[in-house]
Amino acid sequence: MKIYTMIRHRPGLSQLVLALSLGLLFAACGSRKKALETGAANADAVENAAMAMERVVQSVNDNRHTTECLTARLSLALEAGGKSVSVGGHLRMKRDDVIQISLVAMGLLEVGRMEITKDYFMIVDRMGQQYVKAPFDDISFMHHNGINFFTFQSLFWDELFVLGDGKGEAPTTKRFQKSMEGDNVKLVNQSDSQVVLTFLADAVKGLLRRTSFSGRDEETAVLDWQYQEYGELNRKPFPSRMQVRLNHRSKPVTATFNLSNIKAESDWQTRTTLGKKFKEVSVETVFNRIMNLAK
Repeated sequence: MKIYTMIRHRPGLSQLVLALSLGLLFAACGSRKKALETGAANADAVENAAMAMERVVQSVNDNRHTTECLTARLSLALEAGGKSVSVGGHLRMKRDDVIQISLVAMGLLEVGRMEITKDYFMIVDRMGQQYVKAPFDDISFMHHNGINFFTFQSLFWDELFVLGDGKGEAPTTKRFQKSMEGDNVKLVNQSDSQVVLTFLADAVKGLLRRTSFSGRDEETAVLDWQYQEYGELNRKPFPSRMQVRLNHRSKPVTATFNLSNIKAESDWQTRTTLGKKFKEVSVETVFNRIMNLAK
């Protein structure tokens, strides 16, 4: 009875404890709810960003050209070993078959040609009657790192690709590590080779701005291919100005391609025929010869 009387003489204590307990409980629940809402919002933002980057990959793939053949006038500026030269010429390509670059001196005479097919890589010095021709399997760096005809085709056509692809198909978004870099999406592909591929894609237009090759432990790209301006081919954007930088043995080579009069034409010879007087020599010999002739 005394215990009962004591409780009855302190009528607000139980209610106060209960109120405080409920208040703390509701406060905790409110904080947890807010934390859950914030976490959910952050998770949604991350998911939305990931989906947006995947859409950019799809946009780049959707912008691939289906045109079979292309021709264009070419203005090529070369810088190497302290020398620089500008020369005109033509670019001709047939999808999944051949890439031809011809260099013309004074707008009349072809002095050099590069021809790339699925079977070989060839450079021709017309004036010196010299050439270099080799299957990709015989070029050790290219062979071991999966660089082939389709690699060059994608570079000139401004496409995503992966090394070692023998069909030139558009790679899926799962092949890349994705992150934002300013207004661009950075796409990184690491294959089993020692070469790391990095692409920068315009997040709005779905066009590649840069493709680079680098070693796994190297910061400087061995090859850096930038798409600086665009023209049009069959109502789709096509790169009209490309700058290519090759960092080779501390002697960088820079080539700037300016294209004009871009057309879908197929009236041209897809293979180069050489006479019996042409002699096979080293790459350096042909390159130096063409640089001197084109001055």
